[in-house]
Amino acid sequence: MRVTRDVVLSERTEGEWIAMSREAGVLDETVVVESLDDGTTHVARVVESRPVMTDGAVRHRLWLRQIDEHEGDLLNQGRR
Repeated sequence: MRVTRDVVLSERTEGEWIAMSREAGVLDETVVVESLDDGTTHVARVVESRPVMTDGAVRHRLWLRQIDEHEGDLLNQGRR
């Protein structure tokens, strides 16, 4: 399990988000993003992870794509 804090999430298109993180993402990794602002939870897969410079610091730009309900159910069954 990995917990990353301080992630900025913005919607790219319906079901896709861009996250800016201090940590790199792993391609095809499944991530769960919980928003403290509105209490929503997004289950997504890392499509791309690239380092970028932001305000003089290296951050990682993660392209996330929502996992469909069926795929999410299969993942949850594996955790039981």
